[in-house]
Amino acid sequence: MSSNRESRKRLMLRARLRNQDGTCDAQIVDASSRGLSMTSQQVPARGEIVEVVLDRTVLIGQVRWCRGNRFGVVLQQRIDVSSLHSGVIRTLPSAGDTVSHAPAQRFALTDILFFAAGILAAAAFLFQAYRNWM
Repeated sequence: MSSNRESRKRLMLRARLRNQDGTCDAQIVDASSRGLSMTSQQVPARGEIVEVVLDRTVLIGQVRWCRGNRFGVVLQQRIDVSSLHSGVIRTLPSAGDTVSHAPAQRFALTDILFFAAGILAAAAFLFQAYRNWM
């Protein structure tokens, strides 16, 4: 084993996994600040971008390896592993990051798609109402 590998914290934490095929139940088996080891009945493909949903937090990462129903996800941002059980996961600054005092606001892909679908539905409704009025 490499001596520069970060220690991992063993967990049994339920999560939702979102990828291009949809959403499914998953479980986080262990974690480090840079990644997660997970299990799921629907294992995403190696290289696929996924969202791991824990309560009110969405972690974005890329699948690095798959073995059976286990897979590893390298995270887009480093996390504070001790905050995983709280549901609100704190991110850690990466080397070269600048500190911003502005509040961070992140939107999940599904939030954006839901908003776009609402706009399209409203436009279709207005168009149909206009056609019926004429």
